[in-house]
Parts: sequence; structure tokens; C-alpha cells
Amino acid sequence: MFNLKSFVLNRRFLAKPKRVNSLWSFDLSKTLLLICLLVITGGVNLRVSAADYVVPANPLSKVAEIKTDGSVKYALQATYIEGYGTSGCRDRFLANAGIPSNSPVISIGKASMYTTPTYTTISSLLSASDVENHLFTFETQSDGTIKVKNCNDNTYWGLNTSLGRPCPVNSLSDAKSITFALDSSHSGMFVLYFDGKVLKTTGKTSCYVSVKGSSTYIDISFKIWPVEEKKASAVNYKFFDTSDAEITALAKTGVEIKEGSTVASLSGVTIPSYVNATYYTDAKFTSEVAGTSTPEADKTYYVKTRYKSGMPFVLDGTYFALGKDSNYLYNHDKAPGNDQYAIKMSGDWYNGFVIQDSSDKYLSDAAGTFSGTVGSKLQIELTDENYYLKSVSKGNYISLSADAVSYVDIASATPLSNLSETKAGEILAAYPAARYVGTYSS
Repeated sequence: MFNLKSFVLNRRFLAKPKRVNSLWSFDLSKTLLLICLLVITGGVNLRVSAADYVVPANPLSKVAEIKTDGSVKYALQATYIEGYGTSGCRDRFLANAGIPSNSPVISIGKASMYTTPTYTTISSLLSASDVENHLFTFETQSDGTIKVKNCNDNTYWGLNTSLGRPCPVNSLSDAKSITFALDSSHSGMFVLYFDGKVLKTTGKTSCYVSVKGSSTYIDISFKIWPVEEKKASAVNYKFFDTSDAEITALAKTGVEIKEGSTVASLSGVTIPSYVNATYYTDAKFTSEVAGTSTPEADKTYYVKTRYKSGMPFVLDGTYFALGKDSNYLYNHDKAPGNDQYAIKMSGDWYNGFVIQDSSDKYLSDAAGTFSGTVGSKLQIELTDENYYLKSVSKGNYISLSADAVSYVDIASATPLSNLSETKAGEILAAYPAARYVGTYSS
């Protein structure tokens, strides 16, 4: 592949020759611009890597199996050449030599006018760096004729009439038709008819193909190999919340498997430290797999999530008390009373949570007041066995004191884990339906 950087930095290439000619009078910047335009417009073909092809198990065995809608690439292997065993061009693949300044050709095995045939098996061809030179598609035209397209440069098979040889042409209107027939004498092989004539070879070692019809030309029979590009191995994910309802926003399909990835890491979903995720390969959650295992292609992974035990939060909208030691999370703007300490928390681990006081006012995610909105999202964070509340929008953490709620950095944040029995008892007395999470037990 052309490397523009190498082109620019190669001093030997750029060095001005002793004999000045018109090439070097052409502005270098215009040359570079021309090259860039060629790359953008397809003048430089960006080919599929050899490693991106699947080796087919078998060649085609019926004419009806040949797809002529241009959707499948084919390799044409000259498996039988009349009068020759395994010598000469036997078992080589047809190749497009491009459009050189001299006679252009479609040849057996030659990827250019001057190379020696090499590949004799489909696996060796598909692992070669010039594999695209040997691949073709068949395209049915509006008049019903089938034309051959060269995959390496998007040219077509035309005909050099003076030589009787197929040759690459740019224009579809100059392309000639091709048809196929099973070779009755050689099982699993095909005879190709190009421009209405049987495609033959000009000789044992020349490897040129021709339809000129001379009696000295030699019969060829071909195996036709369908060549499929490798599809990226991929998996799907479905996530489920703590009540086993699917989290549709987190569902993913066609996630490409990457080397070194695990079932958990490949999902791209960060599971918070206060949540346990369990991975299954069935929707009934019976076939569990480790999150650290290697993903299997074409699998759908079902991810069940649960909150870890011991959290100091009630997340179902029930009133409860939350704080640390003698400091509590409550609405300091309200008149004194037990109800000011009652809060409720709702939401989920993937969207965030909101906190409301007993009159349903929202705790702000930017200031320690209950002047927020339904969008004032907080997130739980578990660090070193301590639980914190963090502002989703600001990234800072809640700190509690006797008379204020504020947002600070993690070093000054309040770990929310416990309350005094006295305060919990007061809240529970005022709110019989409330729950308290901590050392106190009713």
C-alpha cells in the first residue's frame, strides 16, 4: 500500500537527479495533491487483507451455485490442462495483470506480466499478499449477459481481438460476456465460454488464455472457488436490572470480539463496585459463565445485576434515615421536627438516583439544598468498603455536618453507613412505614 509519509521522507526518491527533466519542474506540492486525490477517488486500490478471507471447504459443483449478482468473489483454478500432468501452469489460478503499457492480459497464475506462477492451492492463494489480483465477481447485465469484474482494480474482462486474449478494460461497454458449463469429462470442473468461445491456453508454460480458436491451443478445465470475506466474530449483550426487567438502553448487538477481551470487558458497560453482575448464556439465567472468561462468537450474554448486601441505602422510594454518627442527611431549610430527617431514594445503578425529603423536594446535585429537580442525579460509589454519594453532573461527593449538606472532594466526603439508635427511633416513630439501615433494629 502506498505510504505517503514514506514518499515524503524518502530523500533518495526526492533527490533531484543531475539531468534535469520536465518531471522535476512540476511543483512537488501538486504531485502530492494528485496522489492524495488518487487515494480518495480510488485511483489507489485499498485492498482487503489476505487474512480476511475464509478458506472454502469445497469448490462449486453446479452451474446453479454460481452467483451472478456481483455479491460473491471467485477464484478460478486451472485444475486440468490437456496433455499435462502437474507441470507448467497446472493448478494455477487466473489472475488480472492490470493494464500495462504493452499487451494487457488475464493469465493463469501471473499477477503481472513478468511473474512466475506460484499458488497451487486455494489456501496458499488466500494467504498471499496479492490475493485480490486473482479474485473476480460475475455481474448480470440488463440484457441478461454476464460480465467478469476484476476485484483488484474494478476493471472488466474485455477482449484483445488481435491476440484473442481476455484483457482488462475500464469500460463496461467494452467488456465481453462469459458463460459456464460443467465439464462432462472431469468431475467438479467447469468449462468457461468467453465471448461465445471456449477459453483455452496458448501453451504449457506461457500461461496465457485465449479464445482465438487455433487447433494448437490447449483445453482447460477450472475449479470455481467461492471466496468469502471473514466476518468479525461478534457477540450480543442484554442487561437486566435488580428486578430482572431488561435494561434496553444497555443492550448491544454485534460487538466484535477483540483479542484479550473478556465477557465482562467486551460489553463496554462499567458495572459499579456496589453492584454484582452475573453472566449467563441463556435468558432463563441457568447457564452461568464467568465474567473473566473468553467470549464465544455468536453468543448472546444475559447479564443479571444485583446490589451488594450491606448497602446503607433503601432504593425503592421508602422513607429512611441516612447519615454518619451524629450527622444526618436532611432538609435544613425546614422547620425543626422529626420529619426533616426522613428521606427517600429512587432510581437505578445505570441511570443514577435522586433523593427527596418528606415533601418530595429533590436534593440538588450541585448544592446542599433541596432545590433540585428530577434530573438532579446522584450515583453511589463504594470505595474501601465505604459508601459515598456522588453528583453525576459535577463529580464531587456529599459531606454531612450537624447543620449542612455540601459537595466536596472524595477526601473530605462522608462515608454513609450508620446512624444513632436515638435518631433512628425518632424517625421511625414519626414514619412507621420507614426503614432504617444501620446498627439499629426495630
